[in-house]
Amino acid sequence: MKHDKPMNADEAAAALGVHRETVFRWIRAGTLAARVEGHRVEIAPAAVEAFTRICSHCGKRFVPRRPTTGTAFCSLPCRWAVENAKRRTGRPMGRPPITRTAPDPAAVPARLKAAVELIRRNVKA
Repeated sequence: MKHDKPMNADEAAAALGVHRETVFRWIRAGTLAARVEGHRVEIAPAAVEAFTRICSHCGKRFVPRRPTTGTAFCSLPCRWAVENAKRRTGRPMGRPPITRTAPDPAAVPARLKAAVELIRRNVKA
C-alpha cells in the first residue's frame, strides 16, 4: 500500500474497490482485520493488502467476491481459461470428436451413391 498510517472504512473501501458497507460487513464477520474504538474504525494497510488475492491465471491482484471461499481467479474468463486448459491436457471429457470418413461404396444403396460421391469429394478437399 502507499501509506503506512491506519485507514478508515472509506479509504479501505476505495482501496478494495467495494462499498464502505461491504467493508463494515467484512469487519463484523471477522474476515477483515480492524480495530474498532466506539464509532471509529482503523484498518491497517497490511490487512487490506493481505485481503487481496493474486489471480492464478493472469497474476492480477483482485478482491474476492466471497472472501471465505478459496477463489483463485479474478474473473470468469480466467477461470474458464484454466479449466479448459486442464480439459485439453487431461483425459477427454464427454464424447470423442467426430471424424468424417467416407462410407464404403459397396455398402451404400444405389439411391444414395450420388450423396456418397459428394461426401467423398468434400472429405478429400
